Amino acid sequence: MPFYGHIGIPDPAKQSTFGSEYVSGTVCDWSVSEGTFTKPEQRIGTVDVAGRRYGLIICFPALIEKLYAVAGSAVAGDDFILKWIADGESIPYGRAYFRLEASDA
Repeated sequence: MPFYGHIGIPDPAKQSTFGSEYVSGTVCDWSVSEGTFTKPEQRIGTVDVAGRRYGLIICFPALIEKLYAVAGSAVAGDDFILKWIADGESIPYGRAYFRLEASDA
């Protein structure tokens, strides 16, 4: 059964189980495009939060259906940056769906 979801920029200080706390920031770049099938632990983009860059990591296989923010977009804490679709069997229940990883780039 397919599941759909949207995400904002996860709060790096409060990376909760489901990534439901979002913060303002900037989308620096995307490593994926609409229609990309991702692998678990794949870096799908880079975001800037309070002057620090992070890789945005997806923790399960999914289809990136829609990118709402383009590279360089400022994003408010209540804005979504992408929409995903995944098989319900692939979603990591009880664990993070997305996470941020400190980036040098």
